[in-house]
Amino acid sequence: MAHSPKKGRKATQKARSSAAKLVAAYGPTIVNVASARALLDAWEYFAENGQLPNEHQDRSPHAPGRRGTASQEARAAAKDLLKAYGPPIRSESGTFCFNPEDDPEDHIIISSERAAQVLLDAMDRLAKTGWLVETEVKLERFMIRADYKQIRPQFLTVKAALEALAKLHPRSIRDLERMVSNKKP
Repeated sequence: MAHSPKKGRKATQKARSSAAKLVAAYGPTIVNVASARALLDAWEYFAENGQLPNEHQDRSPHAPGRRGTASQEARAAAKDLLKAYGPPIRSESGTFCFNPEDDPEDHIIISSERAAQVLLDAMDRLAKTGWLVETEVKLERFMIRADYKQIRPQFLTVKAALEALAKLHPRSIRDLERMVSNKKP
């Protein structure tokens, strides 16, 4: 598959605008504990209400499924972010160990700065793409197309060129054909 799977629906332009404002507000000062906690609060509000806080709206939650609220998948993704990166930001020590019962060499420790950066990156992705999950095209597709452009002139038929391409990239002929279909010479 050329794209990562998307779940739910894309964020509204209003949500993307709010996310961009939060990134602009917290981006330069995210190492500050107060701004990291404010960003965490914004994610908590999003997970609970399906919207990002806005300076022009009240903070009362809307009815589930109402237009303008995030999908359940997006809210679940936000909850996962909070579960993973909320404890380090809330930690007074500036770091958080997720498995203190394990041997010291097996400890998973995340700093509050790193957790805040991950939350900021997720907010930036939401602002730019409208999705909380990664949706960028994989580089593999472009490499397959580039290889096909080089291979195609060497063969008389498209089928023969695709078979040669399949030797370079272990995929089905049909998958390769779909990837290069609009790039045929």
